[in-house]
Amino acid sequence: MFNASTIVTVGKGNKASFWHSSWVNGAAPKNLAPSLFTKSRRKKFTVQQALHNNFWINQVLPLHSGTEFREYASLWEQISLLDRNPDMEDEIIWRWTSDGEYTTKSAYRIQFVGQAGRQSITPIWKAKSEPKCKFFAWILLHRKILTANNLAKRGWSHDPLCKLCNTTPETPKHLCKDCSYTCAVWDQLVNWLNLHQLPASNSVSSIYRWWKKCRAMVAKDNKSFFDGLVIYFWWNIWKERNRRTFRQEEKTVTELTYLIKEDVQQFQHAIEAVN
Repeated sequence: MFNASTIVTVGKGNKASFWHSSWVNGAAPKNLAPSLFTKSRRKKFTVQQALHNNFWINQVLPLHSGTEFREYASLWEQISLLDRNPDMEDEIIWRWTSDGEYTTKSAYRIQFVGQAGRQSITPIWKAKSEPKCKFFAWILLHRKILTANNLAKRGWSHDPLCKLCNTTPETPKHLCKDCSYTCAVWDQLVNWLNLHQLPASNSVSSIYRWWKKCRAMVAKDNKSFFDGLVIYFWWNIWKERNRRTFRQEEKTVTELTYLIKEDVQQFQHAIEAVN
C-alpha cells in the first residue's frame, strides 16, 4: 500500500527501492517492466545501487523474448531521461493529501473506509479479482490515477490526449468510461456475457454512477463476480493505455476483450483450485 500511495523523486537514490518505489514518472519499474521484474535475480536494492555500473541491467541479462527487449528499451529510456540531483535526498510525496504530506487520517481512509464523499465503494474489496486490481479500481474511483490531467496538476510532462482515441483530453472518466475504444471493448464484453440489459459505458455521467447502475441490474449472488469483471475491464484499459504510452504497442478491441476474458477465467480457476 505504501508503494502504491507514494510518488518518489529520486536524488541520491539511497532510500528509494529501484523496483518497488514509484520513482519513474510516478510509476514503479516493476509495473512498467513486469517481465524484467520477474526475471531479476535480486528484487530488493536501492536506486543508487541499481544505477551504479548499471547493476540493474546485469540482473536481467540475457534478454530472450521480444517482450523483454521492449520492456528493457522502454525502461532504460525512461530512466536515462530522468533529471535527478545526486546531492539531494530522495523526496517522498503522499498521493492522498493536497500538500503531499502523509497523515494517519488519509492512510486510515485508504485501508478501511473505502468511500469518496457519499460514494460507497466498499464492494470493490469483495469483488472476485486480484488485490492489485482492486486497489487500482479504488484509486480510479477516487480519480487519482495518473492520467494526463493529473500529471498536469503535478507539473509533469505529458501528452494531453487520450492514447486510445487520440482525440480527447485524457482524464480517468474519459479513459475508463467514455473513450470510443473503451466503449467498444465494453460492448464486446456485454455480448460475451449476454448482459444486453446493462447500459453502455458512456451512458451515465460518472464512473461511479455507471458502475452502481450496472450492478443494480445484476442478481445479488452474481454481484461480486460482476464487480470483478468491471475491475478487470478497467485494469486492462489502463494497461493498454500504458502499453501505447511506453512501448508504442497496441491491441485491437477484440484482442483486449480476449485478455479481459483470460484474466476473469484464470482468477476463477485459481479460486476453484483453492476451494
